[in-house]
Amino acid sequence: MGSSDRYVMLLASLPHLGRPFGVDRPPINRLRLGQRLAWLEPADRSLVERIDYVVHGERLALEASDRDVQLRLERLWADLDGRPVLRRIVGDRLEMRTLIANLRRRRLGMPPPTGAIGWGRGVEAARVHWEAPAFRLEGALPWLGEAERLLRIGDAIGLERLLVGVAWKMLDDALGHEHRFDLEAVVAYVLRWGLVDRSAHQLPQPATERFDRLLSQALTGLRLEFGGEDSQ
Repeated sequence: MGSSDRYVMLLASLPHLGRPFGVDRPPINRLRLGQRLAWLEPADRSLVERIDYVVHGERLALEASDRDVQLRLERLWADLDGRPVLRRIVGDRLEMRTLIANLRRRRLGMPPPTGAIGWGRGVEAARVHWEAPAFRLEGALPWLGEAERLLRIGDAIGLERLLVGVAWKMLDDALGHEHRFDLEAVVAYVLRWGLVDRSAHQLPQPATERFDRLLSQALTGLRLEFGGEDSQ
């Protein structure tokens, strides 16, 4: 069976997820989803699981050292060479987390980061426009101003709903209409499953915040900002 046939068979077997905050739990549990992923070629399955592990960084934050986080990201990014959609999916989420980490950092009265710390547009914008609302990125990232407001008033639930919704839309935008039965579609399904599960079972806040801190502090010198062809 070819890879394309495996993608079709796998995706056709998976139930419709619904949307975050619209269901009490995902329509398929983690165990059964993992069993379905076993239908993939081993290399594809490994890549899907590594993307999921990095993007949903709460487990990574609890289990890994700062150096381990950096190495995992470097290796994953290298392995996504030639897959611009998957690089965009990973990059979008890590950029979001870098920005939220910097908003939290600023709210705590900490100084701006120095050098290349974190991921994406938020690195340079935070360094140059540390005191500006939304680091002057509200034009490119309209959700960032609302995230800043929710952080300021301490509305953790509202912030969670916002970020989950933005992450869901990022997947829609990255896939477009061209990736329905391929590896990119499998990755998107697994990440959407994580968002639905996250909305139904709030993850421990300390783990979430620790991963954000790892992105904003531990990745000094990690120059994997995405752009150009990789963001198309």
